[in-house]
Amino acid sequence: MSKWKQSMMAGTVAAALMVGGFGGSFTQQVFADDDSEDSWISAPIDTSIPAAIRANLELNQIIIVASSVLDVDYGDLKEELQDGKSLANVAVQQTNESVNFTNKLVSLMEEPINKSYNDGKITSDEATALIKSTTEQVTQIINQAGYQEKS
Repeated sequence: MSKWKQSMMAGTVAAALMVGGFGGSFTQQVFADDDSEDSWISAPIDTSIPAAIRANLELNQIIIVASSVLDVDYGDLKEELQDGKSLANVAVQQTNESVNFTNKLVSLMEEPINKSYNDGKITSDEATALIKSTTEQVTQIINQAGYQEKS
């Protein structure tokens, strides 16, 4: 092989090594950090807005939720309440018990509170207070004869 061909071959190999390396064995591989926990930055909770609004509590929707829990037509349930029955009476009439109905309804009404807490919209103390007041209000509504939702 002539000297010129050897120089050309050595230059080609040197250029290939500089551009591509030895199949990546001498180059460090770098990857972007994709940890989702690092990319999420929590904003401070705006406590100037009432916690019940931030948690999307809609206790005025309780008859709608109760009708689905009891598997009763919404209109029929409203009529029974207008006739002076309580949700507890209707639950006993439909399922022969009101304790499980009460627990299920309280649990469903607490879901927006838990979601708002998990989403960082309310604080832990606000969530605890809202759950306590929601449980009390739902229990009162369930036992109130002739309850009517407010618009």
